[in-house]
Amino acid sequence: RKQDGRPLLPWERLRAASAFTRPAISLGSLYQGFSTNLFLKVPYMATMFGFHAFNKTLLDAISGGGDDDQGMTSKTREFVSAFLVGIEASLLLSPLELVRIQGQNRGKGGLLEASRCTLSEIGARGVMTTGMHACMQREAKYCVGQFALIGAISSAIADWAAAHRFDASPSPSAASASA
Repeated sequence: RKQDGRPLLPWERLRAASAFTRPAISLGSLYQGFSTNLFLKVPYMATMFGFHAFNKTLLDAISGGGDDDQGMTSKTREFVSAFLVGIEASLLLSPLELVRIQGQNRGKGGLLEASRCTLSEIGARGVMTTGMHACMQREAKYCVGQFALIGAISSAIADWAAAHRFDASPSPSAASASA
């Protein structure tokens, strides 16, 4: 290239190839599709913890609440409750997830617009049944893992607090020192 006077690197072609045109970003585009995620995750997480508390109370009442040889142990009740949460949460999650995904695939950003589009294409029965089995399997495993982890962490913290005689109230010597 140097012998015939051409530059070693084709600077003009490189500049043209790397020219980046910034798309126009509006504030509305940042929140496009946000309502479907908001209305999917908030009810899902709230119902998960509500169902878990309800299931544990129900299982405690059925089994007597103790850890005897004939009834369920607290670990078994925790496992069964978490498994049931996955099934119960799927009844709420699966239709909302289907609406969200179908809405995104068709470019419908809002919850109402995505719901109308999905209902018009597959109907109410299709919204409730499409993907329900797969969702139940996934959520049951997820909830068992999540609530088992929450239980293990809370037990470890309680054991640590008991071993260290941790008391959240201020000690009398600390209160008099700060005064």
